[in-house]
Amino acid sequence: TGFQDEGAHRAAHLPIYRQYTRTDLDPCYQAGHDLEDRHAVLRVLFLTGFMADVFFEEHNYYGAQQSVVLSASSKTAIGYAHCATQREGLAVVGLTSPGNADFVRSLGCYDRVITYDNLDTITNQPSVSIDMAGDRVLLEQLHRRLGDNQLHSMSVGASHHNATPSEVTTGPTPEFFFVPSEADRYLNEWGQQTYDQRTAEATKAFVSASTDWLNLETAVGPAAAQAAWHRLRDGEIGASTGQIATLHDA
Repeated sequence: TGFQDEGAHRAAHLPIYRQYTRTDLDPCYQAGHDLEDRHAVLRVLFLTGFMADVFFEEHNYYGAQQSVVLSASSKTAIGYAHCATQREGLAVVGLTSPGNADFVRSLGCYDRVITYDNLDTITNQPSVSIDMAGDRVLLEQLHRRLGDNQLHSMSVGASHHNATPSEVTTGPTPEFFFVPSEADRYLNEWGQQTYDQRTAEATKAFVSASTDWLNLETAVGPAAAQAAWHRLRDGEIGASTGQIATLHDA
């Protein structure tokens, strides 16, 4: 169905990060205008959010009435919210910066959007949280706000890569959600056919819906690719934008 990169410089990475799949044998593949680029930007991020929602569902969302999403404008968070908002009886609350609040509200997958400076307005009810920000100071504030109603704290990413290192001392210890291990577990539990069907259906629906909110930009050539990377690292690229880069000159 494809091949795996076994170069020495890639050996430290898990196989899931080194696999290449033939498009004619890929159950997720969609042909058509810019869909391949959209998959390149979104697929792995969406599958992370998809599997996080499946994990919570396995545990009956720990009895929570709301799921609080930190860094709600990140593409992984949007993927998760796209799935979680379909759960009956669960409010999906997005935490984001003031500059991204309008964009996050426009997505329609969050029941409520709250900016970081208004965190104390979160409804104090049984909750789980999923943290894409990696800002432990912010996460500690959330835990203190929810108190005993903080039922599970999932850590996924670190979009706030310049956040001050800190420890969460209130409530449950944050648990890192390691997607490669979870993907292997679901593959073994569901079987290949069911795994392919469930992930393909969910991924295709999300990628197709992204045409309503995701704009793609292309950087051509080494210099342009490097410039795009620096803009992304420095937070200069908006949440509604996806970057496609090629090292080949036009």
